[in-house]
Amino acid sequence: MNEEALAASMSEIARLKNEMEEMSRSWQERLRQAEARKVEELKLLERAGVTLKVDNRLPNLVNLNEDPQLSEMLLYVIKEGETRVGRDIDDSRHIKLTGALIADKHCVINSCDGQVKISPLGEAPTYVNGNLISETTLLHHADRVILGGDHYFRFNHPMEVQKNKGSESREVKDFDFARQELLGVQEARLQAELQAVMEKTRQQLDHQKDGYESKLKGLKKVLTKVEETHKEAQSTIHTLQKQNMMLEQEVLAGRKRHKLESSLSQQSIEALSLSRSKIVELLETETKKVAARLDKFRSKRSELAAVPLCNSSVTSLLSSSSSSPDTSCDGGCQQQQQQLSTPSRRDLYKIALLVREANKINQYLNTNLVFSREDVSDDIGSTDQVLRTQIRVTNTRHCIFTLWTVGKFEEKLAQMRDLFQNEGDKSADDDKIFNDPEDVWETEQGISSSACIDPSG
Repeated sequence: MNEEALAASMSEIARLKNEMEEMSRSWQERLRQAEARKVEELKLLERAGVTLKVDNRLPNLVNLNEDPQLSEMLLYVIKEGETRVGRDIDDSRHIKLTGALIADKHCVINSCDGQVKISPLGEAPTYVNGNLISETTLLHHADRVILGGDHYFRFNHPMEVQKNKGSESREVKDFDFARQELLGVQEARLQAELQAVMEKTRQQLDHQKDGYESKLKGLKKVLTKVEETHKEAQSTIHTLQKQNMMLEQEVLAGRKRHKLESSLSQQSIEALSLSRSKIVELLETETKKVAARLDKFRSKRSELAAVPLCNSSVTSLLSSSSSSPDTSCDGGCQQQQQQLSTPSRRDLYKIALLVREANKINQYLNTNLVFSREDVSDDIGSTDQVLRTQIRVTNTRHCIFTLWTVGKFEEKLAQMRDLFQNEGDKSADDDKIFNDPEDVWETEQGISSSACIDPSG
């Protein structure tokens, strides 16, 4: 029985020894794995710039955290030379930080001859003792450095502490101190900016106030001028009303005068009609005389056509006619003289065309002039006459007329053509075309005064 128990005990001891050896091997394996992980973590920390072996002579940055247990857990040694800080860092010599507010190349820390300076890169937010810096800044022991707004550090400088031993401040500069400092500086900066904005706004308001006051003064002046203008307008209206009353009285007087003139013109028309009847009788008598003279001219023409004359005979006839008008050759010579003075049909047709052209031009120029051909008879003897063509110029506005010779009419027509080609651009010299001082104007007979236009109107 004892042997069985002993055997069982020995087997149990062997089993326990095997288990102990197995457990010893697993612990050793775990220890090796833990040491490998520790080495790997150390390498990662070294790549991020975190140092576990502290050299008391080198300046460093120690982290500050809202949780006191996490504060001063990370130490970043600032080596001699240049140390870059940012998100895109792979060298263990430099400091790698993460976060949305950390730029790829955030700032540069330079350590030279015991002085440490920090320089921000670009617009990366970098604060020293709560102040946002934009240029290189010298760091001192216990300065608070905030990168990106969420990474808080305290700068430690052992050599500076040794130099200033006994004079350093005993105030605790932890995370709360750094945050309150940042908030205080930012609040002061915001207050300063707000004060500057308020001052600028006040100046703008003062400037606007001055502008409005000057505009108000200008409007008051304008209002005063408007009131004065209104008074002047009222005075002018009163004067115009008086003038209107006077004009109405003048219109009434003009109507009465017009009625009187109408009655007088009616009487003159009746008188003209009586004189016209007498003139018609005289014209009928004169027409009969002219017809008789024409018969004599025709008979003399036939006699001249029957008897051929040479130049010497014509000359003798003309001389004899001037010495003795009652000779037998008197009729033939006078007929030849009449043919020399009387215009031919071609000349009359040409004059008719020129008269039509002159009327068209004056109708365009609106000169109130009408041109017409008029044949005037000149007495040669007691019974013979010579027809002479003239141009009658009638002014329909003033009911007057004058007579031009054909040569003068052609000269005036050339001037009218030039004026028409210049599109009616009349000058002072052009008035001489229609208002020749040598012209003798006579009143048109047989036309009532109402048919003419008053020159003053």
